[in-house]
Amino acid sequence: MNTYRYVRITDLSGNSITFDFRERTIAMLDRPGLEHYLADELGSATLALGERVTELDNGIAKTKLRQEHLTSP
Repeated sequence: MNTYRYVRITDLSGNSITFDFRERTIAMLDRPGLEHYLADELGSATLALGERVTELDNGIAKTKLRQEHLTSP
């Protein structure tokens, strides 16, 4: 959606801290939009939401709940 070189976070009391990324930029993503785009592009593959990959090893993606073999396109 946009890119930024620095971010300032301010609390309710007006105290703030600024993170300056100098030569790098950070990006703000439309996460729901990205997930919808990925789901549309998957075709017959499955998209699992709400799970964090904890390990990738020899073509296997592992989460706390399961493991899936990754396939090449």
